[in-house]
This record gives sequence, C-alpha cells and structure tokens, in this order.
Amino acid sequence: KRYFFVTFTVREGDRYRVNAVDISGDILTTKPELVADLMTQNGQIYNREFVEKDMQALTRKYADQAYAFVNIQPATTTNEVDKTADIQFQIEKGNRITIEKIEIKGNTITRDKVIRREMQVKEGDLYNETKMQESRQKIMALGFFKEVNLATPRGSRDDSLNLNITVDEKPTGSFSVGLGFSTAEDFILTGSIQKQNFFGLGWSGEMSAEVSSIRQ
Repeated sequence: KRYFFVTFTVREGDRYRVNAVDISGDILTTKPELVADLMTQNGQIYNREFVEKDMQALTRKYADQAYAFVNIQPATTTNEVDKTADIQFQIEKGNRITIEKIEIKGNTITRDKVIRREMQVKEGDLYNETKMQESRQKIMALGFFKEVNLATPRGSRDDSLNLNITVDEKPTGSFSVGLGFSTAEDFILTGSIQKQNFFGLGWSGEMSAEVSSIRQ
C-alpha cells in the first residue's frame, strides 16, 4: 500500500464570449483610452488570464501616477441565454502617495551613496512604479549584489510610504597565482588580484605581476 491514485473530474461547461468591457469609478484619463489598452476585448472568448493581466496593467498605469494603493476589482455579469459575459473593472484610486523615507539594509560593504545614486526616485518624490523597478534593475546592474528587494510599508501619513531596499552582498574580488617553466626563462611566476568594489565605493581595479629569471 505504497501508492494511491488521484482522479480530477472536470466538467468544462459552456464557453462564454466577452460582450462588453467597461471601466467605472475613478477614471485616470478617459474611459475609451483605458479600455483600448486592455487585452480583453469585445467578441473574444472569455479568458481569466487576460483579465488578470489587465488588472496588473491598470494597476501599473495608476501607480506611475502616484496612486500606489489603487484598488481594482473586475465584476463579471453573465448572460446564460447568449453565453456572453460583461466585464467591468471597478477602480478606486485612493490618494496620491509620496515617498517619505528611503532606507537601505544588508549593505555590509557597499556604502549607501553608491546605491542611492542609482535610484530613479528620492525622498519627497511622488510614487512611481516604473521608476521603482528601474531603480532595482540599476542597482542589480552594479554587479555587487545577489539580490535586491524593495518593500513599501506605510509612512507616518496616509498619503506617504517608506521605501525599504534590502540587498544581499556577493563576493566581488578574485585572486589567482600561477607557476610555469620554460627553457628560455626557467621559471615563470604570475599573480593577480581583482576587486570590483574597493572600500564599498564602487571602484573597480586590478593588479597583476609576472616574474621570471630574466624579466619582471
């Protein structure tokens, strides 16, 4: 009795087509402009994945305009006779959010200013989701960290948040030595040391040496 079988019984039911797509609540630009950018369009077979991606795209669009805590809910109304579905994205944009404080953690070697100069947002700026992700990519591109994580807890006010940047340092130096022999030079000794982040300032450098019986 080491085995058992699991059977999933699936009843597909009827396929529904999208009859209408609408947006209600807090409209950022114009309703036709927002609807035109959605993956979900009239006449399509209903696809839950498209709806999820549309929610993410709308959230990003609002977050780029400082509405960091926008609430978007899709409401689906089905017509059992025509086998169609009406989808309405209900939006509550909330307050525009500013970045109150930026804190950096985990940088045991790299200095704060090396990380901060890669940031596309600063304290006091309006929240912008795209710039936040660009900041993370630029910090990762330094090559000093295994991972960079961003967290955005609430600030001291309802219209503010704090940006916590947690980094995981990785080794940024290497050392190598070599020993060889040739008939012309007898022995050859080589060595090199390379460092990408001297003193945590983001400086890169390399030093190498080669010594033999007739040259160095």
